[in-house]
Amino acid sequence: INVTRGRFCGLAGRLLEHWGSEAVNTAEFSFTDTDSEAVRHLWEAGIVRGKDDTHFAPEEYLTREEAAVLLSRLVDFSGGRITPSAPVEISDFNEISEWARGAADSIIRYGIMTEEEKGKFVPQGTYTVQQAMKSLQKLADLIPTKYEPVETKKIGKGLFCQFNYRAVWI
Repeated sequence: INVTRGRFCGLAGRLLEHWGSEAVNTAEFSFTDTDSEAVRHLWEAGIVRGKDDTHFAPEEYLTREEAAVLLSRLVDFSGGRITPSAPVEISDFNEISEWARGAADSIIRYGIMTEEEKGKFVPQGTYTVQQAMKSLQKLADLIPTKYEPVETKKIGKGLFCQFNYRAVWI
């Protein structure tokens, strides 16, 4: 199942909540084709942009190169320092749009995204829900939250975590 731009924002928005986020975009939210809080949150954080000033296109499928750019912005936003691996040989690297090449190279080297086919990135191919969830999980694993647990203890069948900003049951 391919992931839409809007659904990716819903998934990525949970990661931003985990990290805690501050708005960096102070312009007025002007997309007329969505009122999604997740899109607004990622837009305010400077992670997503629209197709133009008033259209986000939440129902359009996310391409692999767009996903690489969004994941790269998430890395930058998190302030995380990820050590990239050695360069990976991608036979269709020149097919990646100029605006996405640096992000695609970094995200592949971080191990957050992988090749679609042996040696190929397939930049204009669609990104799936499964790939999005896997990439976001890898990203979450690589970048620790700034809210590390202060206390964790097992209580009954649940797990109680006290963070420096709130307590949660898991």
